[in-house]
Amino acid sequence: MMQDVSKYLQCTFSYVGYDKTAKECEEMLRSGDIDIYTAARKTEERETEFAFSKHPAITATTCMNVKVGNTM
Repeated sequence: MMQDVSKYLQCTFSYVGYDKTAKECEEMLRSGDIDIYTAARKTEERETEFAFSKHPAITATTCMNVKVGNTM
C-alpha cells in the first residue's frame, strides 16, 4: 500500500525496524528515527504524544490452523 501511495506523493519509503521490539519502534518514532509506526495501539497516554489516524488503515489478524481430528 505504501508503495502505491508513494507514486502520488512523489516520495519513497524505507522499511526499517523489523529487527526491533515494539517498545524500540515506539522510541524510534519518539526520537524521529522513523516517521510512521503502524503497530502501535491507541491509548490515552500515546494520544498525548502521537497523532493517530481517525480512519483505520491497517489491521492485524492471526489465523491458527489445526489438523482435523487433532485432539492434542
